Formats: sequence, C-alpha cells, structure tokens
Amino acid sequence: MKLGFYPISDSLSIFRKQQDEDAVLFYAPGYLAIVRQNLAGQFERALLRSGGEWRIADEVRRHALFAQQKWRELMSQDFCPTCLTLYPGETCALNCIYCFSAQRISASYKPDFSIEAVRSAARLIAHNCRQSQQQFTVVFHGGGEPALNINLVRDLLEIVENEAKRFSVPIFRYIATGAGITLGAMHWIADHFDMVGLSCDGPPDIQAKQRPWRNGKNSSGDVERMAQIVHQARKPLQVRVTITSSTTQRQPEIADYISRRLRPQTIHVEPVYYGGRTLDNSHLSLKDADEFITYFFEAQEIASSFGIQWKSSGSRLAEIHGTYCHICRNVLHLVPGNAVTACFKTTNSSLAQKDDLLIGRYDCENNQYYLDTDKIYRMQTILANSLNASCTECFNQFHCARLCPDHCFFKRTEDNRQTRCLINAGLAAQTLQRIAERLKKYALDTGCAGEEIL
Repeated sequence: MKLGFYPISDSLSIFRKQQDEDAVLFYAPGYLAIVRQNLAGQFERALLRSGGEWRIADEVRRHALFAQQKWRELMSQDFCPTCLTLYPGETCALNCIYCFSAQRISASYKPDFSIEAVRSAARLIAHNCRQSQQQFTVVFHGGGEPALNINLVRDLLEIVENEAKRFSVPIFRYIATGAGITLGAMHWIADHFDMVGLSCDGPPDIQAKQRPWRNGKNSSGDVERMAQIVHQARKPLQVRVTITSSTTQRQPEIADYISRRLRPQTIHVEPVYYGGRTLDNSHLSLKDADEFITYFFEAQEIASSFGIQWKSSGSRLAEIHGTYCHICRNVLHLVPGNAVTACFKTTNSSLAQKDDLLIGRYDCENNQYYLDTDKIYRMQTILANSLNASCTECFNQFHCARLCPDHCFFKRTEDNRQTRCLINAGLAAQTLQRIAERLKKYALDTGCAGEEIL
C-alpha cells in the first residue's frame, strides 16, 4: 500500500505528498494544505521557518507544533479518571465467533463486584469530575452481556447516580449490548441510559453466522427490536460492526441494512480483534487491507446518504490520540474481583493480574481504591516511546491506535501483524484525499488552500 506522504523535517511533524502534476499536499496533524506545483518549493521553505509569508503555511506549522505538544501532554498527564467503566460479568446468551473474553482462568472462577467497591470507585470519579469541572461518564460494557443480570445493573447504576448527585456533577450513562436480553431489560435500558451502543454485524445471514444465540437461533430480530425500543424512548443509538475476512466486501450491504433497519446516529466499524474465540481465518490479512479500505468508503457513502456517520476508531483524524489504554484516556475500568485494569480486553481480576495489567485495587478495610501510580507512570513511559522508527515517518502517527488491541506494548512481545496499522493509515490517507479533491479547484485559482480537521 503506497500512501505517498513523506516527512519534510526531522523536527516538525509535517508531511508532503505529490497529489498530481498540478498540485502538492502538505499535512500536519489536524490541517491539510494543497499548493500549486510551481509554488510547492517556496511553500515548503516557508514551513521550515516562522514569519507570516504564507498564512496557510503558518497554519500547517502551528498544527504540527500543537500536535507534538499535545502528544507529550497526553503521555505525561497525571492519571485522573473521569469515566467509570463497569464489566458486570462474563456471561452471555450469545455465542459470537470472535468473543475476546472467551479465555478465562478457569470455569469455576466466578468473581463478582462488591457493592461497596463500586460505590468507592464512583466516589473517586465524582470527586475528580468536581475538581476538573467535567461530567461523570459511566459505561456498562463486557466481558459478557452487561445487561444479562438487569437487577445488578439497576443496583450499580443507582449507586453511581447517587455519588454523582452527592458531588453535584452531571452524569452521562452509556451501555453496550448485544440485545441478548429480555424484553423487559430492553425497555429498562432505553428508559435509564442516555445512549445505547448496539452490536450488529449486518443482515440476518451475517448476524446468524457471527453473532448467534447460544442455542443457534438468529439474533437479528432481537437486535431490530432493541433498536426500535431505543428510538421509541427518543435516545441516541450507536451500532458497533465487527468486520471479519468473510464480510470485508459486504460493507456497503451492511451499511444499507443497518441504516434502513436500525437507524442509528453513528456506525462504528472495526476489523475483528485477535484473541479469545477468534479463529485465524476470521482475521484480516495484509492483502485484505486495501480491500477493507475500498469497501469502507463505499459503505460510508451509503450511510451518509441516510445522514448516518460510518467511522472507525483505529484512526481518528479529528483527535490527537494513541492506543486504547485506559491510562491515556482517564478511564477507571472496574472488572469482577474489584480490580482496576489498564485494558478493555481484560475481563476479571485474575486475568488482570496474570497479564500484569492491574493498576488499582480496592482496600475493603479503608473502603477506598488505591491506584498504583508508579506502575501507571512506567506504562505511560512505554506508551510515550511507542512512536518507533516507522511511526515517526508516518503522517498518521498522532491519529493512530497502533496495533492495539491486537498487540500490547506492555508485554514486550514481537508482533508482525501489521494489517491494523495499514488500515488505520489507509483510512486516514483516503479521507485526506477526499478533502484535497474538494480544495483543489480553489488552490489552482489562488495558489494554495487549506482546511482544518481538528
């Protein structure tokens, strides 16, 4: 895959690409400029010094410096969580072929939450939110189907809401579900959460293969029913789509089905993760990367015709970000066993300890959480150095989740699966190309044109 962006400097994150014989692109994280070919050399020289000769060149340079500073801040900020993520359990009524939580310590290991531990975690988050004047975000996810035990969810949500109220901070409630729950639970969720994330991989034949009930029944009807109930409650709906090797080319069809039948505001599309129950033949190989990108944008156009966003979280051009690690996102992730983990793929306390991803513990005697600040700092240092030689030459370096979550930087294991990295960069490059096509006519008339993305 030839993306064509090359760095123009060792010290500035600015990249150049020959658009065609008439124009050249210059990109800094968050800003794209297109320049007439005969002016490109002069424009590039202006980028390497400040002086106001070209307003757009100054904008490119400013965004490059901002991105570098933002990255340093992101990698060195104190861990001060304002989001509480809860995994209520690891059980599920569905039998998804790629479930990442399928690897457990043992069948007999069934940790739970302590109610007091959740209250203590909520108190910590509420305090941080009041200090930073941010809203309290609570997320129910899994692990398993978070709403399978709806009575537990009801109790936990009440605890969290009470702590937010006690600290006088606003609260935002989100839950992810596969709709493998009772009709009553569906209605309760729609009534009590501010946003619902619904997993659906596409039309009924795809759903039947990739996300069936444990008894083999197709879950499509339940997913459509859940979406209808959320709409009736006038709550925003997101849909999460997992793409496997067998569904890469079907993305346009998936976009059309979800847009027509589920009508979400946003569709989040992700290549299948490694680990858990995922079979090797489900993964996207290196040769699948171009195909994924081609059909991704075809699907995006279809979703856009319905007024729906079709996006991927691996590369987000409108943000400066790195991996999905919680220590960079100020998320306190509580798993069964009352442990705090650094990774969303860790589903209980024993796995967190086994994988050395335990970053906090609950002290029942003092009724409070203690965060391992030394370990968090060591992890941040590792992530800060995740810009390896190939990354520093990549135009997408500040908008990429790297190989996360397939490869963990903390485990220091070699990994040659680069598909996710190529997809992230390819999606970003195609997005910039589309912006450039929109800007080109103006640039040819005036000499240069630019657009802010951040």
